[in-house]
Amino acid sequence: MSQLPTGAWYYGEDPMYHWIDNWHTAYNLDAILGYQLNSGNTEFQPVLDKGLQFFVDNFFTPDGGPKYYWDRAYKFDIQSSSQAIDTLTLFSREFRRPDLLALAEKVARWTIDNMQDSSGYFYLWKNAYFTNRTPTMHWGAATMFHALAHLLRERTAREH
Repeated sequence: MSQLPTGAWYYGEDPMYHWIDNWHTAYNLDAILGYQLNSGNTEFQPVLDKGLQFFVDNFFTPDGGPKYYWDRAYKFDIQSSSQAIDTLTLFSREFRRPDLLALAEKVARWTIDNMQDSSGYFYLWKNAYFTNRTPTMHWGAATMFHALAHLLRERTAREH
């Protein structure tokens, strides 16, 4: 998959897949970082830096809302929230970037305030007109539990 000059990646090479979304961008970042950490090969660091900058600059509202698409405010979905928290926390630790941990915390707060039901589960998605309040284990509870646990572990480690 080719990185675009902006630092982004299309979901797929075929023109029918030419959209750029939050959590697939985060997956690409995680995959490249994982490769580097496990291989010791850092030749893709410029690609990683450019992709991370695109991610941080384009996928979040000022109050921490994790936008699904880079170029519009709506929609928000729980996978974008959870993957953003997870990716930002990981990159904060690996590159000693407290600004990324602060953004992960902002995304977590926004998600709890805007996507969590009073009974505890997280909504699937919301747009300007409708919130899909379907509780889901895989796309909602599991991914958010993982992301919030990762964030809590990192915050706790930094406090000690």
